[in-house]
This record gives sequence, C-alpha cells and structure tokens, in this order.
Amino acid sequence: MVDSETVPKGRQISSVGDLIAWVKDVKGCPLFEKAGEVCYRGHEDAAFSLLPSVQRSLRADAEQNIISELLLYSSDAFLSDRTMFEKLVRAQHYALPTRLLDVTMNPLVGAYFSLGTDDRTDGQLYMFGFAPDRIKYPDSDSVALICNIARLTSKEREDLRNACSQVKSDDPAEVEKFRSHKSMRRLLHFVRDEKPAFEDRVEPKDLTTYYLVRAKQSNRRIIAQSGAFIASGLNSYQRVGGSSTFPRAEAIISKEAKPDLRRELELFAINHRTMFPDLEDVARHIARKWKVESI
Repeated sequence: MVDSETVPKGRQISSVGDLIAWVKDVKGCPLFEKAGEVCYRGHEDAAFSLLPSVQRSLRADAEQNIISELLLYSSDAFLSDRTMFEKLVRAQHYALPTRLLDVTMNPLVGAYFSLGTDDRTDGQLYMFGFAPDRIKYPDSDSVALICNIARLTSKEREDLRNACSQVKSDDPAEVEKFRSHKSMRRLLHFVRDEKPAFEDRVEPKDLTTYYLVRAKQSNRRIIAQSGAFIASGLNSYQRVGGSSTFPRAEAIISKEAKPDLRRELELFAINHRTMFPDLEDVARHIARKWKVESI
C-alpha cells in the first residue's frame, strides 16, 4: 500500500487556485511522478462510494441481463459499435448501469462533478495515477477481456473469481487449469466474437487489475468532459487505488465552498451546458438559467 506520507492527505479545495496547487503537489509526489497518466473523478457527496454503476442497487444477476435487453430492444443504436467496450460506453451514455467507472483527464472537470447540485454535502475529488502498463486503448486485448465479462452470468463470474484465487503461483499446471475452466472458456468465446485471432494466454492478473482505458472521441459528451474510464474484470472496487503502480489522492470541497467554486469554474466555461452538450441538456440548462427564483 502507499505510504500515507507520500501523498498529501485531507486537502481542502475552495478555489481554482487551491485546485491547481493540489494538482501540482500531488503530481510532485514520487509515486505520481512515475505515473504514465493521471485522471480525476468527482463526487458531490464525500460519502459516495467509488463503485461503477452496475454495482449500485442492482441484483447480482443484473449485469448480463440489462446489457442483453438493451442490445435486443435498441440494436439499431449499436450498429457502428464493433467491440463490447464501445457498446458499454454507448449504453452508459444513455444511463444504463455498466462496469465502467467514468473519469476525466481534466482536473477542472473533476472539480465540477465534485460540486454537483447539492450544496448540503461536502464534495470529494479523487486523482488516480496509472503506471504505463495499466493504460489501455479501447481495442486492447485486456479491455476486450474485462468488458466481455459483462456477458457472463453472475454464477460464471463468481466461478471465474474463485478459479483466479486458486492460482497461487506461476506454475504452468495451475495457470493451464485456470485457462481450461468452463467459465474462462466461455469468456474466450465472447472475446473471439470481436477478436477472432485472440490467443489463449490469459493470466489471473489480467482479470484482477484496474486499468485506465482511453475513450474514443465518439460522442460530444466524452469530448467535452475529456472522458476516460477505469475498468476491471473481477475486482469488487472495495479499494480503488492505493498501490505503487496505481496511486490515489483525495481532496475535499466543503459545502460552504461549493457556490464560489462553481462561479469560478464558470469563468473557465466549465458548467452544465459545456459538460453536457446534448440538445436536451443544453435546453434544460438554458431553462434553468431563466427560471424565476422563489422568494
């Protein structure tokens, strides 16, 4: 785990100046200096857990079923999506819970999401660092493996998790037993739907590592938010970040500071309209701006 002295703890952010100072301080830490990329995620409530949406308030067997139903009933919307990652990104864009944890490469955007619309709670801003080998492009083999786990049943995922935990060493016999597991073979079947030449060289760590996945600039919202995703196969997200190759830093935005910081971010054109440039969201933003304030 990361030594608590190596990353600034408990920083309070009340202004854009505070934000810039915090980013500089964290990036100057040895662990973050070695990172290939850093990304940010903001929560409007500091008590909010770092969980992908599919792990929130849904039944254990929901993941496979909800994505299958969406692809069945709205298949025309996914015609241009070649990979499961692309399908999950589009599904999440339309509010379907997925295994992708959305992040931003822009600290100003991260700060915006830590403000939210609720000024009764303190917000929280996270910064994550990723070693170069944890940074993946959308068409990578690792991403195909992780995203196609969404097509497994909850029992198959649990069986695969148990199979991973039983591999205690690099012993070829143990690894081969893992690769021949029924759930692993089924996962490979799904991966080869999009990657026919995919080789059976999967190791347990491939399914239990957190990766930063760069997003294709395929929709206006991802572009506006400098969006990317944290993805993992079988991890429970109980502890996201905190290792030498995946460091994490946190800062608090107090509820008292939210209104002023929101106004400062407006000076940098960081607001609801620019973060959500879809027509429906822009119209909602304009209507809200002209709403009569109740007395």
